Amino acid sequence: MHLSNRNRIFLLSLFFAFFCSSLTFSQTRGKIVGRVTDKETGEPLPGANIQLV
Repeated sequence: MHLSNRNRIFLLSLFFAFFCSSLTFSQTRGKIVGRVTDKETGEPLPGANIQLV
């Protein structure tokens, strides 16, 4: 099957749009709530960064 350049660009654009929209929706699920505190004093740590892997 031979695709013209116009068809290739269209298909790649369609794939890219679908891929980007799926990333957007995947980031809107769930909610994590909690508090980061110092282990020794129990005081809250303002500005602490949390990383989920």
